[in-house]
Amino acid sequence: MSVHLAFDPVIGGQGPVSVAVQSLSPSVPLDVDHAQYRDGWTVGRATEGVAPASTWWLAEGSVGAFEEYLTVFSLEPVAVTVTWTGYRPDGTTVDRSEVIGAGPGRTRLRVRDWAALGLGDHGTRITATRLDTGAPAAIVVERTAEWWATGRIGAASTPGVSTLATTWHFAEGHQGAFDGYYAVLNPQSSALPVTVTYRHENGMVYPGSLTVGARSRATVTIPSWVPAGAVALTLTAPQGFVAERALYGGTGWTLGHAGVPSPVGATTWRFAEGATGFFDTDVLLANVTGTPTTATLTFTTTTGATVTTSVYVPANSRATVWARGTPDRLAADDR
Repeated sequence: MSVHLAFDPVIGGQGPVSVAVQSLSPSVPLDVDHAQYRDGWTVGRATEGVAPASTWWLAEGSVGAFEEYLTVFSLEPVAVTVTWTGYRPDGTTVDRSEVIGAGPGRTRLRVRDWAALGLGDHGTRITATRLDTGAPAAIVVERTAEWWATGRIGAASTPGVSTLATTWHFAEGHQGAFDGYYAVLNPQSSALPVTVTYRHENGMVYPGSLTVGARSRATVTIPSWVPAGAVALTLTAPQGFVAERALYGGTGWTLGHAGVPSPVGATTWRFAEGATGFFDTDVLLANVTGTPTTATLTFTTTTGATVTTSVYVPANSRATVWARGTPDRLAADDR
């Protein structure tokens, strides 16, 4: 189902809002996404729902050509102290703190106003503690970037990740059709060697590498010698780090979206959002193993009906499923 907050009799018209979605049946888990549009739907962004944590990492961030906003939603019934730590490409860091009153409550930081951080690229760690006891506090974080595209504003959002990992997988990437940027944040006290594996839709695997300085942020782009086409990326390192993807396309970057990776592959993935008709929905599949597989996709509509299709994904390869092109194509109001 979909909930349109602007038409809600209680929430509608109240301005900025954070949302917590809870299943009233402990045995029934929920998958949640949100999509937001404005200015006649010329500006749109979407991201997935996440479980609360006391620490969040955002590898991507940039102020200058972009406007960046960091929203923090506290679920605690008491006041919490939120601390932002910014990691610059030169290895220097800067902190700032703010108190959110007894919650649920939220705050939104326009990063350009964080004067001590300055302009340019950066990564961010956000932590929260209860003001009364100093214990870790439950928060949710979202980063939104806006930029001036041809004739309109572009926007993209991500929730970040709540843990460090030594491996991160991205299913999305393309050589040719889009400009892709993969931010890598190393919070460790020493330089970190990172191995990059490019899994192409042609079935070939292409290697790469970089070194990210201590407490620093770097950016990976798909090398020019990787052939045109769809590409999945895996980044690995001997110590924990975080990564994030930003992808832009169209004339003057009229298209753009961002996403966080997964530290592991899995045999089941669920997406709450999807539509065909007014929108195009693509599902991207990366086989991160050395064994070919067949993926089965089940689309569930708003009426409860299902449409199923399958796609073969070679070993160490990438595939794309266009929802509108499924054998029993979905209607415009289906999810």
